[in-house]
Amino acid sequence: MPEIKAFKACLYSQSLKPQLADLVSPPYDVISESQRQELIRRNDLNSVQLCLIDSQSEQPYEEMANRFKAWKDEGVLEHFPRQAFYLIEESYQSSGHDFQRIGFVGLLRPTAFEKGEVLPHEHTLKGPKKDRLELLRCMKAELSQIFFVYEEPENSVEKIYQKRRSEEALFDFKDPLGVHRRGWAIDQEQDIRAIENMMRDRQLLIADGHHRYETALNFLEESSGEMGRYIQGYFLNSESSGFQILPIHRIVDLPQKFDHKRLKSELAKVFELREISKGEALSFPSQSPGQKIQMLVCLTKNGPFYKLSRAKDSEDDAEIFSLQRDVFERVFDWSIDKISDKSVVSYHHEATAALEQLQDKPTKIAFLLPATDLQLIRKLASQGKRMPQKSSFFSPKLASGLIVYDMTAS
Repeated sequence: MPEIKAFKACLYSQSLKPQLADLVSPPYDVISESQRQELIRRNDLNSVQLCLIDSQSEQPYEEMANRFKAWKDEGVLEHFPRQAFYLIEESYQSSGHDFQRIGFVGLLRPTAFEKGEVLPHEHTLKGPKKDRLELLRCMKAELSQIFFVYEEPENSVEKIYQKRRSEEALFDFKDPLGVHRRGWAIDQEQDIRAIENMMRDRQLLIADGHHRYETALNFLEESSGEMGRYIQGYFLNSESSGFQILPIHRIVDLPQKFDHKRLKSELAKVFELREISKGEALSFPSQSPGQKIQMLVCLTKNGPFYKLSRAKDSEDDAEIFSLQRDVFERVFDWSIDKISDKSVVSYHHEATAALEQLQDKPTKIAFLLPATDLQLIRKLASQGKRMPQKSSFFSPKLASGLIVYDMTAS
């Protein structure tokens, strides 16, 4: 089963610890060009300069690789002196409640999905994989982790955390989104062996990072020697009290031939429609009721709002499947390529923020969905079935640049 190991992480230097909140960045695939510029304006040593290409550059990947080397040479980045796993505590609020998530970072030897050690659950696109592969070829480093979920009722990692939490942290800061992140290097041989042995019996589910995992397999195939034999992962026990999956809502541009009246008419052929208040819409359950498909369509920021209901096509049917099959493909007659176009379908995990995007834009509507159930994700993944892109939002997102895997380091 999975082979994981400790490593000497590449970290921002201790002298830069007070600035960490302005040095780490969100995942590369959620950063717009304006956000990229803002991160660099706040601190020109922000890790976005190592993980997201400058669209104005003629040789963006080579520039990032040269910058990475320069930052190491100048002492901006330094390697932890010992092999270690890196324990991360993330404290945050969601829907008015406090959560604390405990996971760890280490290296994983990637294997083909057919072996069953690692399970994907979402479809991927060629474009992002090409971009990540070119960056990996040039930099020989990974700025962020692929997010893996495993299941272990004994909570071995949290027991190690309880022993270490009172010690001085390797990093301790609150990021701009309000997530308080603390971390410790687990470098004692006994603890390293305990984690390695525990993980050998686990099956891993990719929560986030499908494109990067498939890229890693491609990089391994074309590499020689030790290069590419391991990838950097963040590992979270689904039994952890801080484990949380949030919904991902869809904001879409109506096809030209549709107005609100025709949309309602077409949806009524597939779903039972019931108009509800804005208050009901914003308090729509974050978890699926299970017995039937239920989602909302919001025609403007202030309504009208309709609950869409229908019987499930099968025991394993879910809102994310129904939206793609019954609305995007059947009603809108959209191809998979069209559905995957971010200029046509955009995403947000907060209902209020999704509705804000409808303001003064009569051609835009929003579909609010419940979160996808982890057991269904696991069940389908174990059967080799994949869900549409952006089917799940494992919250909070990991910070890029906080822990870096430098493949050239010994």
